[in-house]
Amino acid sequence: MKKIIILTSMVALLTSCSRLSSVSPTKTASLNLLVSNSKTKTSGQAGKITAANGTVEVSSFLMSIANVHIQENSGNDVQQGGNNQSNDGSDTTESNSPEGSENADVILAGPFTVDAANGTVSLQNVDVFPGTFKKVEFSMAVQSGIPFNGGSIVVKGFFKSTTSSIPFTIQSAFSNQIQLPLLGNGITAKAKSAATITIIVNVTQLLSNIDFGGATLTNGEIHIDAATNNGLLKAFETNFVTFTEASE
Repeated sequence: MKKIIILTSMVALLTSCSRLSSVSPTKTASLNLLVSNSKTKTSGQAGKITAANGTVEVSSFLMSIANVHIQENSGNDVQQGGNNQSNDGSDTTESNSPEGSENADVILAGPFTVDAANGTVSLQNVDVFPGTFKKVEFSMAVQSGIPFNGGSIVVKGFFKSTTSSIPFTIQSAFSNQIQLPLLGNGITAKAKSAATITIIVNVTQLLSNIDFGGATLTNGEIHIDAATNNGLLKAFETNFVTFTEASE
């Protein structure tokens, strides 16, 4: 009986030592997630956009982005969460990695409010485990309060023809998930270095084929939403998916 007890104790001690000696990965890299209105490195305020029968000037392009999922495929058996400050100054909670988790994906807890008309903004900068990221997934978060008022995307500006300047508002409750593959070999965050992933909402392409000139006016303004000019809203939402991508 004593031999059995001693043997059991030795097995437990060896197992404990083995666990202590195993080296867990550490967050020695950083990843900055940006949102931009253009592919160019020097993207700025959205300017005049040539559209059907006139030009479009965008004052604001507000988006409410829900949780962002950045997929990693290097084989690290952990799941990561953001714990640095987001673009609106709030803290997000870091996900504790459950033992046996099958990935080292990054989960950023939203919602995040972003104005894509203002060029490039940082959504969040987080410490991550070194690895290669292959895809970004996110969906839009419908919000009831101001400025979204039941939408997830609100765009304001002016449509200008040769004879008039008409204010417009686009309000969309788009909430489908968007999957953006990172082309090539993906984006690698190396140890002791920083990597960047940019969600590009190409505002110019997105709005250039919307027929503002053919829109029905309400009190001298263009309203594009579920109740008014619904066909233009559907075109806008299709363009939003088509002309949104991710890159370095």
